[in-house]
Amino acid sequence: MGFKDIKRAYIIEKAKELLLSTSIQEVTIKDVAQASAVGEATIYRYFQTKEKLVTEVAIALQKEIVASNIKEEGTATGYQCIEGFYNLFLNVYIIHPDYYRFISPPSLVANIRTPSISSRITSLSLIRLASKTAA
Repeated sequence: MGFKDIKRAYIIEKAKELLLSTSIQEVTIKDVAQASAVGEATIYRYFQTKEKLVTEVAIALQKEIVASNIKEEGTATGYQCIEGFYNLFLNVYIIHPDYYRFISPPSLVANIRTPSISSRITSLSLIRLASKTAA
């Protein structure tokens, strides 16, 4: 990975932090530049538009989710695949509710509550128990 790739990845990481803490509408290129300790021109050099930067952040989030939640199961039944897909979204909501704020329109953001740690643990425990019972 070269210097440009490292700088680009760093900018995406900083943009992700900003976008997950507020909203796409509120974050500006200037905000990302300041958080990344680079000039606005550098952001535009790598991404050309805010939309392209947001797309790169979304791709990074998707890769993160897949890498941490999907396991290859060549012998899984159709039901197990569907169950795994459903559990993926549920786990992401429980562990990273801020990801949903990132993809939701502003009108829905107010309705998304961040679950407490105890409710996250309880929900994950129930998911695992239900999975074991179904198997």
